[in-house]
Amino acid sequence: MKKDNIGKLKDCYGCGVCSASCPKKVITMKESSGFYFPQVDQDNCVECGICLSVCAFNYKNICLPADNGIEARPAIDVRKADEGEEPDVENLPAEKSKRPLTCYAAYLKDEKMRYAATSGGVAYALAKQAVAKGVTYCGVKYCISEERAVHYFATTEEELLPSLSSKYIQSYTADAFSALQADRKYMVVGTPCQIDSLRRLTRKRRIEDNFVFIDFFCHGVPSLLMWRKYLAWARKTTGKESKVLFRSKVGGWHESTTVEINGEKGHLVSPLTKGDMFFAFFLGDRCLNKACYDSCKYKWAASAADIRVGDFWGKKYRKDDKGVSSVVCFSQKGEQMMKELEDSGVCHICPENWEDASDFQKKENARRAPSCKIVRKLLATDRSIESIHRTARLLETPARIARYTRYYLKHYFRRSSETS
Repeated sequence: MKKDNIGKLKDCYGCGVCSASCPKKVITMKESSGFYFPQVDQDNCVECGICLSVCAFNYKNICLPADNGIEARPAIDVRKADEGEEPDVENLPAEKSKRPLTCYAAYLKDEKMRYAATSGGVAYALAKQAVAKGVTYCGVKYCISEERAVHYFATTEEELLPSLSSKYIQSYTADAFSALQADRKYMVVGTPCQIDSLRRLTRKRRIEDNFVFIDFFCHGVPSLLMWRKYLAWARKTTGKESKVLFRSKVGGWHESTTVEINGEKGHLVSPLTKGDMFFAFFLGDRCLNKACYDSCKYKWAASAADIRVGDFWGKKYRKDDKGVSSVVCFSQKGEQMMKELEDSGVCHICPENWEDASDFQKKENARRAPSCKIVRKLLATDRSIESIHRTARLLETPARIARYTRYYLKHYFRRSSETS
């Protein structure tokens, strides 16, 4: 019989905060079907309940920053509510934010660093500002030897460089999050679900004031099984990789759904506009984590972070091909950081409204592609990514035809009405 711990939850976010929170260190994060999930040593679990109390997946609502100006409401502990018990609030205010406090368009004035960043480079500028004041940065880098993204610590400008561009795969967090110390100040960048759980943990430990949390507009995380098959395909051109960019600006910011890989044998540039398979699987919603489809509650303006960053898509900056960041502040702490960044003069920062700042960002969870179930099974076999891609496209053909038909009919009737 399973004990009352994180092991009773299914298909969670895999954020790893439960592992970091466990006082007995009986929770480890293991990869299963291309995603990280907690595994519990049930024999040594003392059922303290901490892992469940900090798990964002275990709550229906979001743990908001304490200074966001929204009245705190008790979070709902799903396991207790479902069992008819009183919710365990544990001082965890949570309610979806309807609108952020302030929004900005921003980009680095340093053109070289702006080009190296995924959008405008504001997350890097905020991190650089933080470490200059003695704050430890906890962000994500890509580890070539392990073929995965990992959270790590940086305390100098040079150590920040590996975090500069986006990594569109699930990061392994357990080691870094377990090493967070109560007497240090941190800036943590992560997916919205990682940040939600981590805020709950720091609030439970009464060290929340020592942290600044940054998340981003998140589409979801694709399977690591797919990523490894993609690397196997890429190595036919590059050999063993020495540098990986999940989003390269080699063709400009507006064409930055482009994977670029340098290797011992060659150089690969693979844009989505020319059929890149990584983005076809990722943005085509073929192999995301189950929680990304079914349980994500962080789309659009729903965030537990102090600041959310992303690309400033839409009409306003469509002629800018160098990259512009959308910056959304959800707390007074976040606003203060942006004010300090503006005063430093390293970024061009322009106040914007929420509608423009969130333009083209997803308001709803990803929906499973028609090929999703088959792709998930095939990724666990020795089939190549090219073969799985062909199968997926075949399964998606009816939906693709229907989508194109609706598009052309819509524009046909629109033109007809305009000329009549």
